[in-house]
Amino acid sequence: MRLRSRQVTVLDIQDRYVRCSQLRYHSGKWSILRSLQDEIQSTDRDLDTSSIIKSLLEEMPSKDLIVSISGRDTSIKLLELPPLNDKKLKDMDGILRYELGPQLPMDIDQMYYDYQIVEMDNETTMLLTASIKRTVLTRYIDILLQAGISPDIITISSTALYNAFLMSHPHKSGHPIGLVCLRESTGDVVVIERGHLTYARSFNVSENNTVREINNSFDAYIRTGTSKSDMSQLSVYLINPGEEENHLDLTGVMPNISLKWHTLDDNYTNGIAMSGIFKPFHSQYLRINLLRQVMQEERGARKKEAKTKLLKFSPAISVITLIIISCILWWQTIQAKDKLHNIEAALQINVKQFNDTSALQNTAKKLDKQIDSLGWLAEGYPMVSYRLYRIAQMVPGSVWLKGVYIPEVHKDKKKQENPVAKINVAGYAQEQGQIESFLENLRRCDCFSDIRQESASEITIAGEKLLEFEIGLTSSKYGVINQWRTIKY
Repeated sequence: MRLRSRQVTVLDIQDRYVRCSQLRYHSGKWSILRSLQDEIQSTDRDLDTSSIIKSLLEEMPSKDLIVSISGRDTSIKLLELPPLNDKKLKDMDGILRYELGPQLPMDIDQMYYDYQIVEMDNETTMLLTASIKRTVLTRYIDILLQAGISPDIITISSTALYNAFLMSHPHKSGHPIGLVCLRESTGDVVVIERGHLTYARSFNVSENNTVREINNSFDAYIRTGTSKSDMSQLSVYLINPGEEENHLDLTGVMPNISLKWHTLDDNYTNGIAMSGIFKPFHSQYLRINLLRQVMQEERGARKKEAKTKLLKFSPAISVITLIIISCILWWQTIQAKDKLHNIEAALQINVKQFNDTSALQNTAKKLDKQIDSLGWLAEGYPMVSYRLYRIAQMVPGSVWLKGVYIPEVHKDKKKQENPVAKINVAGYAQEQGQIESFLENLRRCDCFSDIRQESASEITIAGEKLLEFEIGLTSSKYGVINQWRTIKY
């Protein structure tokens, strides 16, 4: 997603503490403006966590909020797929369900997931995926909602660790790299090959199990056989976000491998913030957002609710619209008949001059049929009714309509959203500029995909020269739907 501002607030939620930092993005990097931390002590952990978050954010408000949670609750997989074309990229959800589903411990419908393409060429596509149980993510969302906030991004401690290490070691190494990050209560193990995160695991930190958990993590990755590097060349960095003198005794970790302590300091917090970066030249950073699928589902639910409301009230709206259109067409029919009577009286004096009587009589008959044809519209076609209403609304005062024709109207036609594909409008004007004005009015509507003048011929009526014209209107497939969705109830 794209952040709304260049100043963000970062929340790092761990088992025993919550750290809140305010950062500003400038010249391609983040800088920490302020940072606070509070310990979680209550037996009601969720309530206490929510209370701490609310208190910390009152000190550091921001338009954008990025949250990092423990990687212990997530599963990270690197998928190697064939090259993906544009069509397949649009169906990434289907590809993920097929490729990722069998590798998850439970049904994929019980998980939220996100992905990022980390490498793509003519031979392979490397896809990093992160998934989490729906119940676990919902719990974090509820904690944040109780604090009165709605986050923009929820990312993972292990991807934040990768981003932080990348900030201090931007060049890809030819040898595999292992990262071990130890905090007060949790730890993360990350393996990087050819510059890509290929494995991640989180665990609880204690005095008795820390060394065993670190060794088990690396052993588990080696046993999968997915590594494409010589693991004997593995370089392991032991990372502590705090000061070096607080390091734990890790004697026995990865025998025969040289270990090195590495302090990230502020880079770990910056690594969380990099999850929200949007610049193309930062594409090597991981921007995993577990909220992406949640937001998509919420948008779908809102659209479904709006559609339900529209269907609920559309019959009443259709009736009102049809009544308005009926009144407009009825009034135009009366006017046409009055003018026809005047023309017929004038024709009795000079028949040769007014030889259009039969055509004008047909005009009156066609206008009568316009009112008769409204009966089938009353059965539930608000979209066609809206088009007729918009036509009547756009007639300039200098133009006189003699007919609005709906070709091939069948009363036994099955209901559908767009039963009428074309509408023909005929009428009179004194000059072509008045017709152009009518066309311009119609083009401002979003009801029609094609508007064109099909004919115009000069005639003489009651000693006055007029242009008799006809306009063809092809219906837009979506325009009317969008107009109806703007109606508020």
